[in-house]
Amino acid sequence: MIAADGLYSALKNTKNLIDVCGSQCVVDDTQSSQTMTVCKLPSIATSSSIANFQIKEDGVLSGTVFPATATLLTDGILTTDYVDTRTSGCNFGMTFPKN
Repeated sequence: MIAADGLYSALKNTKNLIDVCGSQCVVDDTQSSQTMTVCKLPSIATSSSIANFQIKEDGVLSGTVFPATATLLTDGILTTDYVDTRTSGCNFGMTFPKN
């Protein structure tokens, strides 16, 4: 909640926005007014929020690298480049299981 006269109206213009730790404020029209703006934001894991609100701690992501020949991406050696020799579309990444 942000108490500021006129902020709610200003945020109706799509050129105006509020950024909180890299996430854009999504205005809650039902709870906001001309004197108060309420934003919807994703949870942010901080030491306090982890301890008090059961937000998950950071952890190691594990998944499957693609293509299978891209093992250089996960070997831990940062000085060896991975080179995709295909001429149409360089494509590598990692898929993750659904929680």
